[in-house]
Amino acid sequence: AAQGNHLAEHKRTHSNERPFSCDAPGCEFRGSKSSILKMHTRVHGREWIFVCDAPWCEHRAAQASHLVEHKRTHRGERPYACDA
Repeated sequence: AAQGNHLAEHKRTHSNERPFSCDAPGCEFRGSKSSILKMHTRVHGREWIFVCDAPWCEHRAAQASHLVEHKRTHRGERPYACDA
């Protein structure tokens, strides 16, 4: 049964099906997986659970990947260049 769920989730990537919708007022977010919706809802609940470890910084993020991006600013990293 678990593999069937994974296959159903995978098929959504090809169909662009987004059955999981945010119930916050005014929010139109829809996700292909319940886990993606759960991660998204942290933004509304102000669940900033990832904290920058720089002693002078008070930055918090709802997603680990956003904290990783933030930490690059302390190191002066700019891994993505604009070609325009």
